[in-house]
Amino acid sequence: MSVLIWPVFLLLLLSLQTSWFALFPGNNLTPDFLLLFVVFHAMFSGSNKGAIFGAVVGLVQDVLAPTTFGFHIVTRALVGFFIGETKERVFKDNAQGYFVFVGVASLFVKFAHFVLLLIVTGSASGWILDYFLGTIYYLILNLIFSLPMWLVLLKIGKWLEKRDSY
Repeated sequence: MSVLIWPVFLLLLLSLQTSWFALFPGNNLTPDFLLLFVVFHAMFSGSNKGAIFGAVVGLVQDVLAPTTFGFHIVTRALVGFFIGETKERVFKDNAQGYFVFVGVASLFVKFAHFVLLLIVTGSASGWILDYFLGTIYYLILNLIFSLPMWLVLLKIGKWLEKRDSY
């Protein structure tokens, strides 16, 4: 059953993330629901499955987004791998751990994007302040939405676990 539920939920999150501007006009920032989903999945599945899941989610984002192809694949796979590596060291049912992982993953993604922009543009003059303000807003939005996402994903995970145990 989980083979069907998680991809459907992923598509729901993808549609919510891409339609955020239509739901809240005038706001140019979007929480990264798919990154939150990768962090959760990696916490529960380990490094290998977390990296594969992150790469698949990144591939979906790269196919649908007009950005540098491969950026989401690499960053989401790395997030999935490194958070999955901590699977045995962190309590999985701990919302505070998820909150910290979301913050670290968000900062990692924005830092990687910043480095990519520096390589492409060759200079940080003129856009660096706006970029750092956008990074702070991105981090805050992801942290705000991490608690409701944690509750929903945990409830779905426990329901699937209970259902699969029969």
